This record gives sequence, structure tokens and C-alpha cells, in this order.
Amino acid sequence: MYAVTCKPLEDHSVGNRTAHWLLALLAPLTLALTMVLAPPAAHAAPTDWYCKTNGYGCLTDFGYKGISVWGYPVNGGNNCTNYAAFRLASNGLANPGNLGNARDWDDTAPAKGLGFRVDGNPAPGSIAQWNAYEKGMSEFGHVAYVDYVEGNQVWLSESDWYGTSGRRVVDKSAVGRFIHFKDLPGGAPVASGTGDGVRHVISGTQAGGVHETYWKTGVIPLATGRLVSFSSPVTAVDFGVSPDDGVHHAISGTQAGEVYETYWKGGNPLTTGRLANFSSPVTALAFSVTSDGVHHVFSGTQAGDVYETYWKGGYALTTGRLASLGSPVTTLDFSVS
Repeated sequence: MYAVTCKPLEDHSVGNRTAHWLLALLAPLTLALTMVLAPPAAHAAPTDWYCKTNGYGCLTDFGYKGISVWGYPVNGGNNCTNYAAFRLASNGLANPGNLGNARDWDDTAPAKGLGFRVDGNPAPGSIAQWNAYEKGMSEFGHVAYVDYVEGNQVWLSESDWYGTSGRRVVDKSAVGRFIHFKDLPGGAPVASGTGDGVRHVISGTQAGGVHETYWKTGVIPLATGRLVSFSSPVTAVDFGVSPDDGVHHAISGTQAGEVYETYWKGGNPLTTGRLANFSSPVTALAFSVTSDGVHHVFSGTQAGDVYETYWKGGYALTTGRLASLGSPVTTLDFSVS
């Protein structure tokens, strides 16, 4: 029997959550598509780890979208065993077969004969496990994923059947034991949340709708949802993540000549604002964050003009024309030599 319940997660203060959604706004009169697969973040333990929320918002940093993995059931996207299975699958572990309820994992894992070790030593990528009623757990026990370890301190991310998700730091003595399926060196990607192998395709329609299609081979099936709607066809797009703070930026241009930024980080809501308004349809975009922290959006128009809009932190937007080419701008790129 697959696990159906886990102990409700304890309450913890919510820190800033680094995000997992890769979004990019797009394009067409004819359908435009953008695909993004960003590099993994550094493996240092974060300082804003604590999180608890209804739903699985605390876990989206890791690509978790509440979809069943290896046959484990979910309740509103949550279940401790399903989340643990998702993280193990993301690390490249092949489905080991039914491990049972969370309380059973320390017995069934070694019994698979695949070299899975159980001991009292945490390691990044291992599974923290509690038996029935152990250290305050329910009759079904509990499992959580070990993201980081520093001395005796263990950074956990977890889900439960009662509909909540969380991240917390505990002493290793608070855990029943650790199961080593596929340990990792260092820690799991966190920060931008884009190093988990999830593919994202963002598409825009002539009606102004922007949609995201995402998947991860063998783990997350194809799924599509609408992200935002504009009143004009989306005709250009670019996307980037600020390296200093992990904020995600989706830049979109419309047939009406407007350029918008949609940005977000972690569980924070999407925010969309207009960056510039030109008298000609936007036909090309390029977004970049330079080493000095300045954000640059380059816009090309059907009239043949190239503009730069730039800003840093709380400073005001500045837009200026860089060139007039006399012909519609069809592509843009930017680099610093």
C-alpha cells in the first residue's frame, strides 16, 4: 500500500521563498514559442529557508508541481512520500518499486537489495524518516528530503497528506533515521530553482493569452496553464533570472507597441508592469543583467528603431533610442565584451 498520510507539518515563520517557475512571455500573430532551461544554482545552504504554507508553494523551488510520482497518491498535490519520490527521481534514482507508507521505508528500502543504506547520518539527497508515532509523528510515520547538512543541522523540505508543505532546519537527533537512496555531493539547487531539469515552453497567442507548458522526462507529464492575458497580440519575448537575487523576469512586447515586465521570486505572486510604450509594434526583444546589477531590455520595432530601457534596484526606468535602421527589426542580441 502506498502512503496516504503523514503528520501535519509544524508551523514555522515564512522566509523569502526562492522560486521555481520559469516563465517567459511570448509571441505572435503566428504562434511563438520560447524554451528555457537555466543552469543550476550554487550549493550553499540558504539563510531564508523556513517556510510553511497550505498547498505545495514551499516546494516549487525544486520543480515540484503536486503531480503523482511512482504511483504515490496526492491530496491537493501534497503527500510526504510523493514529494520524497519526486526529489529522488529528480536526482536520477530509478523507481525502486513500492516502499509502502512512510513508516515502512526504513524496512522496505534495504529489503530491495539495491544497496540502500539506513543509518543516523544525514547527507544531502538522503531521506529523513520516522516510524509510526516516533518523535511525535502519526501512525503512518513521515519522510522528508534532506537538502543541506551543516554539522548536526539538517535542512529539510517536506509535504504532508493534510495539504501543507514546508521547509525547516532541525538537529539530526530530531529525526528517526536517514535512508541513503542516492546521496548528492554538497546540496540541492535552490536560489533560482531552475536547475532541476524541468522544461518550460511559454507561448503567446494572437488573442493575447500567454501560456506555459512544462514537463520533466520520466517525472512530470506535460501540463499547460495560462499565465497572463494582454489586450493585444504578443509579438516578442525574452526571459532571464537576476544572478544576484534570483528574481525571474519575463519581458514581452505587443503589437500595440508596449513592452511589459513580469517578475517573481519564490511563492510571491506575479507582478506585471509596463516598461515602455512605442508608436510601432515590438518585433524583437533582448533582456540581460550585467555584472553591475543593471537590468537592460532592448526593444526592436517594426518601424526599424532599437531602444534600450534600463534600471537598477529602486532607480527609475530610463529609455532611450539606440539606432534607427530604416527596416523592421527582426532579431536582437546583446553582450558585453
